[in-house]
Amino acid sequence: MTLTVGGTGDRRRAYLVPAGVSMVLFTVCCLVPRGGLLSGEPFVDIRHYAAFSQQMLHGKLPYRDFFFEYPPGAVPPIALPGWISQPHYQTLFRVEMLLFGFAAIAASFWCLRVVGSSRLRVWIAAVALGLAPLALGPVLLNGYDLWPTALTVGAIRLLLAGRLTAAGGMIGLGAGAKAFTAALLPLAWRGRTIAAAAAGFAAVCLPALVVGPGGLRFSFWTQVKRGLHSESLGGSLLVAFHHARLEPRPPGSLDVVGGLASALAAVSTVVEIAAVLAVAVLALRAPRSRETTLLAAVAAIVAVVAFGKAFSPQYLVWLVPLVPLVSLPGTVLLGAAAVITQLWVLRVFTPFDPGGPGWIAVVRNLLIVGIYALLVRGLARVAVTTRRTATAPADQRTKKLGRLA
Repeated sequence: MTLTVGGTGDRRRAYLVPAGVSMVLFTVCCLVPRGGLLSGEPFVDIRHYAAFSQQMLHGKLPYRDFFFEYPPGAVPPIALPGWISQPHYQTLFRVEMLLFGFAAIAASFWCLRVVGSSRLRVWIAAVALGLAPLALGPVLLNGYDLWPTALTVGAIRLLLAGRLTAAGGMIGLGAGAKAFTAALLPLAWRGRTIAAAAAGFAAVCLPALVVGPGGLRFSFWTQVKRGLHSESLGGSLLVAFHHARLEPRPPGSLDVVGGLASALAAVSTVVEIAAVLAVAVLALRAPRSRETTLLAAVAAIVAVVAFGKAFSPQYLVWLVPLVPLVSLPGTVLLGAAAVITQLWVLRVFTPFDPGGPGWIAVVRNLLIVGIYALLVRGLARVAVTTRRTATAPADQRTKKLGRLA
């Protein structure tokens, strides 16, 4: 369904007004929760960020002088607030994330404009994005995830516009901040796109490689070899069925340990990759359209969250500016998953404490799997319909076209 409005100015306002309303609502809602924009409470990783920033302010370099667990693309947003004012680091960091949230919202509405979304769809997305801080609570502004999320939505916008080289570069930049952005690559598997992504990733990593090659390599290896996170789908199932032994493991996560957990971590990685590739295959079988590309891009990112061997609370931030663009039922599921996650971050309940309600984590994870299933079903329906139309006899296709006309 497309917008039925007058001239170019009307069409532009049909997206700019909801985007502006969404940003205002987003800002107001960021003031409400604990750990919000002006809150004094530290949550998630913001204390670690402040400590890293202070070390950099004193001349120490990440990867060379101290262990930095995050990818090189995380250095600028973590360092910048401290360079402005270390005593006000917490507030400045949250303001920075708010600005990245604005960028993600702007890119989201740009995507909606490119696919020609209906007024209803645009306003549903505006309300969902604006209310997201209430659902996520302290998770939203206390991690740096809105930075790679904004880059990811920007990359999707470039994919929709057919600017594959620029999209590849943006994917590389995003992957240099958090690896999940790379899930978009199978949707644009062209030589120039891959080359641009590699160049973007290399540009982000090059300074760290020069100043601390060993530290950078160790940081990457720490992430690659990490075990089965207790909050992941596989980990939460083991916890819920009391087959889990939990231990703190680098880089600061609570993992399920043991032979079964190690095997399930490997299986989770395989399933995650297969889920992303399945989306790419369905997208190839469906007719080429911007709507299909948008649906596939969102499904690929959801697959990373749903099936990976790690699932930190802030991973839900990646989905906030994406799922509302393509699925109302998926948005409802995401909202429920976000509220559940916020409640255990606030320790209203503690699913991973001894005797805690571990099944709640399973429910949260199954909600994300449900979003993936909804999006894949939509892609499959388009692909099947296209195949049936292509294989139908010519006279049947003519009749169908006549009825559509």
